[in-house]
Amino acid sequence: MRICLSIITGFLFISALGSQTYAQPAASSSSSQKAQAATCKAEINKEFQKELLTFRGVVYGQIDQADAPIGSVRRAFDGKSWYKTGQWKTGIAADSPRGSVEFIEDPQKRRGILEQKGKVTSDLIPEIGQSLHALTCRLNIICDAVGKSEGQEDDTNPADITVSWYGCLEQERESIVACHFASSDATSVDQTNLVSYCRAATERILEQEAEFTVAAVKYHAAYVSLLQLSGNIDAFVQELQWPVMTTLRDTVRLLGSFERIPCFSPLCDSSPKPASSSPSIP
Repeated sequence: MRICLSIITGFLFISALGSQTYAQPAASSSSSQKAQAATCKAEINKEFQKELLTFRGVVYGQIDQADAPIGSVRRAFDGKSWYKTGQWKTGIAADSPRGSVEFIEDPQKRRGILEQKGKVTSDLIPEIGQSLHALTCRLNIICDAVGKSEGQEDDTNPADITVSWYGCLEQERESIVACHFASSDATSVDQTNLVSYCRAATERILEQEAEFTVAAVKYHAAYVSLLQLSGNIDAFVQELQWPVMTTLRDTVRLLGSFERIPCFSPLCDSSPKPASSSPSIP
């Protein structure tokens, strides 16, 4: 009986040891796949952020970093995003705040489409529409680059790829190294999920920016119309000032001269009363 129990116990121990031995690489492989997918997703978000900041700078304009208000976001040459809270700070706690940052990829100063002077809102609609179309192309080209980067085997060097989208020009660019999955253990499900994520994020960003742009165009149209109306009213008042004031002065002067006209009516109260003589008492 003891021999049988020993044999069974040994068999279970060996079975458990074997299961641990073969289960450990699977867990490690799964974690590495998740880590690589997360890195690729981070690169996708970084590409999106760059294009979004560029689009907003083109449409709404961008002032110099020294004059930027609190809450401004800029993109530095190292790919990090900087947020102004009195000083420019990154989202990484290890980086110390700096008062001045050299933004190479982000232009220092730019006049936006909506900041143009001497133009009504209807003149700006074609430029805004072209900017939205350009944003659509550039975001969808990123997703195409993700799909073509997944088939690259080199994990260290980017490859030259040709990306395009419907209604957009083809573009030569480098692949995204973080999304090279050909030499890894990533499954087709991981790759499909990343492309689907990219497409869904693109649609969401375009919808959001379209709503923001519509609101900005409405505000611009109302503001420009108010300026035109106030300018016309001011010009009208300036032109009408002297004729009206001169007429009013002449009218007041004329009414004042009516006192010199004698009154021939017996009910005229303005005529002087005759002096009454009281009878003398003897």
